[in-house]
Amino acid sequence: MKNDYLTWFKNQLLELHGKEDIISLVSSSVDEPWTVFNQQMSNHSGKDLMQRLSEPNPWGLSKLKELISSQYGINAQNIILTQGATNAIFLICQCLLCRGDEVLVEIPCYELLWKTPELVGARVTFISRRDPDYSFDLKEIAQKVSEKTRLLILTNIHNPTGSFLSVENLLKILEVARSKNKEIKILLDEVYLDFLEDRPEPAVLLDKGFITVSSLTKVYGLSILRCGWIAAEETILRQIRYNQVFVDGIGSRYLEAISTIVMENLDEYRTLSRNIVSKNRQVLAEMMTPLLKKSKIYGSLPDAGCLYFPEIPGVQNTDALTDYLINEHKVCVAPGWFFGKPNHIRIGFGGSPNKLREGLKRFIKGLEIFLKQSGL
Repeated sequence: MKNDYLTWFKNQLLELHGKEDIISLVSSSVDEPWTVFNQQMSNHSGKDLMQRLSEPNPWGLSKLKELISSQYGINAQNIILTQGATNAIFLICQCLLCRGDEVLVEIPCYELLWKTPELVGARVTFISRRDPDYSFDLKEIAQKVSEKTRLLILTNIHNPTGSFLSVENLLKILEVARSKNKEIKILLDEVYLDFLEDRPEPAVLLDKGFITVSSLTKVYGLSILRCGWIAAEETILRQIRYNQVFVDGIGSRYLEAISTIVMENLDEYRTLSRNIVSKNRQVLAEMMTPLLKKSKIYGSLPDAGCLYFPEIPGVQNTDALTDYLINEHKVCVAPGWFFGKPNHIRIGFGGSPNKLREGLKRFIKGLEIFLKQSGL
């Protein structure tokens, strides 16, 4: 049963485990980099790891915050460590929002971005990312921001389309929002931004109106570490720290110590991930361009990230299509209604190029048969 995206995704992981005949193109991150990770852990085992574990972490391991600070240019005092980006987004919404507050959220969007503020009692209004480049209409933002709007929630690089917002665009969005409400904050999820060769600085460094969230999960494939962080001005962090004590207690000293090793070698992981996604983007373009030319799918191929979000013309809801693909063609993709666009699908291309090629081959064959059977 498809309740919500994360429930569906977790169930898919269990259902597909051990089924080597099924190719999943659902994941929104690169594959876990076990070869590099295991080598680095071997290089830092024994006394070195025990030394890292000897440091207390009541407010997050200081060394890890310092390494994040060094990587991204953010003052370590303005960083809070979290149990991944999901936990970070919850803590921000819990601290900044009260029942009845209004929140603007991009659409299409990662479902958690609007379900989390609803969970704490806020009222969500959507602002459209418009085809073909999934940019914003600034007039729509101006119309929808009110005195009750506390938060504007965006992703950059955009999940699910791979669209990128430049620094200039971000500052324009903030300017327009502030013209209607001076107190508004923009929560910017930047978990995919490290895919960019010329990565801009974190938005929190542009203006105090931005709160940024990131993690080692998407670009680096290290969800096992649950290493995420929030960067914001001190007045916001003070309240988050207070609430975090009751939500999380204290983070895992072991996982945080392991994360320091990864952070010290982040360039190696980043290069590996960028190379994989660059090759896969070529495979994606090669195999999907014929479908685009035949109008079997709509949607520009992404310039960044590891996600593609095409529309399936003539199909109002892709649930039946995605069920057909996995049952008859042994390939799994995510239905678009999880992201606010039921006539789309989301394809993740962060795995091996060979796996992607075979998965897309099955997808193309299955799609064409499904459309023919549906009279489309």
